[in-house]
Amino acid sequence: MLNHSQKRFESLYAILIPYLPLANCMKKPIYISVILLFNLIYIDCLRSQGIDSMMGMLRRTHHMPSSPQKDSALVYQYNYLAEGYSGQNDSLALRYIDSIKQKLTNPVWNKTEGLYLRAIGKYHDRRGEFKEALSFYTQAIESLEKNGDQSELVAYAYILKAFVLNNNGLIDECNKTLEQIRPLAEKLDNKNYLAWILDAYGDHLFYSAFGHQNFQKALEYYLQVEALLPHVKSIQIKADNAHGIGGCYLRLGNEKKALEYNNLALDIAKKNNLKAVIFSVYGDMADVYEEKGNFNEAIRYRILSLDYAKQSKWIEFEGRAERNAAYTYKNAGDYKNALFHFERMNVIEDSLARFEVQSRYHELEVKFESGKKDLEIQQLKAENLKLILYVLGALLLGGLLFLIYYQKTNKKLLQHNAALFEKNIEIQMALTEGQNIERKRMAIELHDNINAKIAAAKWILETINTPDKSNEEQDVINRLVDTMSDIYEDVRFISHNLVPKDIENKNLGEIFSQLIENLNHNQKIRFTCSLYGTDPGMNNPLKLQCYAMTMELINNIIRHSGCHNATITLHFANDQLMLRAEDDGIGFDPDTIKTGTGLKNLASRILSVNGNMKIANGKNQGTSITIFIPLV
Repeated sequence: MLNHSQKRFESLYAILIPYLPLANCMKKPIYISVILLFNLIYIDCLRSQGIDSMMGMLRRTHHMPSSPQKDSALVYQYNYLAEGYSGQNDSLALRYIDSIKQKLTNPVWNKTEGLYLRAIGKYHDRRGEFKEALSFYTQAIESLEKNGDQSELVAYAYILKAFVLNNNGLIDECNKTLEQIRPLAEKLDNKNYLAWILDAYGDHLFYSAFGHQNFQKALEYYLQVEALLPHVKSIQIKADNAHGIGGCYLRLGNEKKALEYNNLALDIAKKNNLKAVIFSVYGDMADVYEEKGNFNEAIRYRILSLDYAKQSKWIEFEGRAERNAAYTYKNAGDYKNALFHFERMNVIEDSLARFEVQSRYHELEVKFESGKKDLEIQQLKAENLKLILYVLGALLLGGLLFLIYYQKTNKKLLQHNAALFEKNIEIQMALTEGQNIERKRMAIELHDNINAKIAAAKWILETINTPDKSNEEQDVINRLVDTMSDIYEDVRFISHNLVPKDIENKNLGEIFSQLIENLNHNQKIRFTCSLYGTDPGMNNPLKLQCYAMTMELINNIIRHSGCHNATITLHFANDQLMLRAEDDGIGFDPDTIKTGTGLKNLASRILSVNGNMKIANGKNQGTSITIFIPLV
């Protein structure tokens, strides 16, 4: 029995078939219009159909006469099936990807390459090979946009790329990607893509993993998605939206509404075999029972959630479910099962290679910026070539015309040079921002990965420290536990201070005061901070450089000075910042300046901001390093 969308497509399909031979005789503009119309019909009618319906359409397309329309229809259908089978039946997915590849030898549809790249990206995405998925999604977007696509094809590629970034901890980059495609998503009749964007914003405020929870604001985003549902074709979105609204109501204390929406989500998900949604709903129910201290029910729903995560065949979801189960068992005091699930999570996390994904994203960003710079250089070369031709022509017309022309072109050159100077500043700022992103990534990696493993090791030691051990054995284990705790706190201190929080919103004095306070909690050396003058409002890149210089100085004091007291001084005066680090330690041999890596790094940073440095040092008389940085 055909539904309304299928009947609509069958009618349009039957209307178009008799005209396919005629289209071959048409002039090119009309001919291309028929192709585009045909593909728009496909996109509108088939995106809401399942794989079985698409297989039926594919069989009928194979019986069409050879034509460009047939080729473009086949490419679209192969792409749909390749992406649909990815993660479910990889051999079939690869078969349809290969079918698209064969069409690339002589493509008649300029979107063929973009759909081929997107299908390969989806294949790697579902296998948890995120580095490769990110690369192919990015190439797909570039190919589709190069060919002027402003349809659901490029919108979906952006959405898939954003979700890979989101699942690998690059939340700011995910939001940036979603904002890039949002204007197009708002224009499209199919609201799937706008719904995905708004749902992602809600998730970032709902889940604690993103660092900031605001259930009321998350609910507002989810309700915006609910208003779009009459124009949304994806059943997955409808089920997931009900789950999100139910979760918000539950945490806001409206249990009646929460039960209504959670039951709706489960009803839609079970009817349509949406394992990922069921995994999420049961996971939220486990969270609630765990918060209430009912660990028996929390564990029951955790295991159900894990089972559906495995059935979904999304390795990303399985990793989350194993992590949640590990912490629930730990909080319940069942360290044996906690360790089992923690080890399973580590195996999955290692296979996902999130660090490689983050590195690959930054490589792609640098490549993109480099490509833009190369294009600007080529354009500038073309302008210079025109300039030479103009000068030659002006010489033929006489000295007077040459002088006039020279004045005009000289002005253009000055403008070009000014533009290039501004571009260099932008590149320098981008590099600094890249370093900031990398420091944030390292901080996350230290905090979430290394510390988690240290915590696991500590659990194991605590578990084996039983009363049947001898006093000597217990003493050794206790010292090991204490050592692991010290290591945990050291790593936590390092991760928190790689990049200070809210550096964009705080002035340098506030940042340094907080840093010194943190140091005095963790170090035997007594640090003090002295502030003079008024901070004129430094830009973020310069603040980051000053912070990095200070961390280098503090690191040298802690590692080499042997001091008991140290002072960090900030003095703003006469459009200049004076930054000084002093200690009462043993001093150092001046010859080490020539070989020490730390001081070389420090000198390089100072040079990059046009500053200079003075060192006052004496054997057993302490050390004073003063840095002067211009603020204008």
